[in-house]
Amino acid sequence: MHYKNGREAKEGDSVVGKNWCGTAVCGTLSDLNKSTDSCNGQLNRALGPQLYVTVGELYHVEDALAAVEALQPLADTAPQPPLPAATPAKS
Repeated sequence: MHYKNGREAKEGDSVVGKNWCGTAVCGTLSDLNKSTDSCNGQLNRALGPQLYVTVGELYHVEDALAAVEALQPLADTAPQPPLPAATPAKS
């Protein structure tokens, strides 16, 4: 059983992704069921009830963070909007 990017899934992994209706979810993976292709794990969330999830639609949180960090140099080189001109202080 593997995540969307091919990394092997294990119980206790911290994961992020989208559920069946496209809502972003995050939590800890548990109760993996290798005998099915969908709804094959439970996501334990800090807030809210457990959700059944399809592991192949999730990412390990470390992989998601690495992907975001890889985009950082692009953000640093993007044109920045000009700062507003300073107004002289009134005396």
